[in-house]
Amino acid sequence: MHRRETGAKKGFQDCAACPIRAVAALCSGGDSSLAAFIRERSQHWYRARQVLYQENSPALGMYGVCSGRIKVGRTEGRGREQVLRIVDAGGILGEECLLEDSRFVGTAQALEDSQIAFVGRRDVIQLLRARDGMAEKFVLHLCDVLHATQKGLARVTLTDARSRLAGMLLDLGRRYGESDGKGVRFSLNLSRGELGAMVGLTPETTMRLLSEFRTKGILRADGRTLILLHPDQLESLTGSGPPASRPQLGR
Repeated sequence: MHRRETGAKKGFQDCAACPIRAVAALCSGGDSSLAAFIRERSQHWYRARQVLYQENSPALGMYGVCSGRIKVGRTEGRGREQVLRIVDAGGILGEECLLEDSRFVGTAQALEDSQIAFVGRRDVIQLLRARDGMAEKFVLHLCDVLHATQKGLARVTLTDARSRLAGMLLDLGRRYGESDGKGVRFSLNLSRGELGAMVGLTPETTMRLLSEFRTKGILRADGRTLILLHPDQLESLTGSGPPASRPQLGR
């Protein structure tokens, strides 16, 4: 594992003034929960492509993403990677730690420079026993992860390669994209192989399909930036209608 930098070298976000606290799953409770979280958490910086934890290592605690973006993936026996999810600022990972003597399902790796808060397993359990909102937010977070996991599983098992990649590109465009008048533009520090690994495709299949989409004028690539020129055509390839609105949990 790469060395983690300390606060003396790089400044950390003040938790009380953090702009993402309202949506964060691990530190969004009331004042008493926040004070307890600040007491128990340690803060670390990870550079792009540094590893937070390895697949199958003991799940000793939970990680909150203060800034940056984290990829969680796992490898099969032949070395092929499957990207399980991408965690943005405000999200958490390492939920496995709540199960006693558990191990991490995948390897967590920073996609960009990221500030991370770590809380040990016992302290996480104590935080969730607080009475001012943290447990509720955490349950909603787990429901959101479950919803996304079920959607991804259905896509991988029930659709063909072209539909899978088209649907994944649409999801990334909705999640990260910005419209610039020429299309929906988004950029992630992911290789083409990692993009395909999000929906169970080999790098070769992913490159072939991306080339097909470019030839048809559906998208354009500029390095690791993708521009979805015709999202409607991608939508038609998924074999579904307009996307259903995402459930608003707990409202």
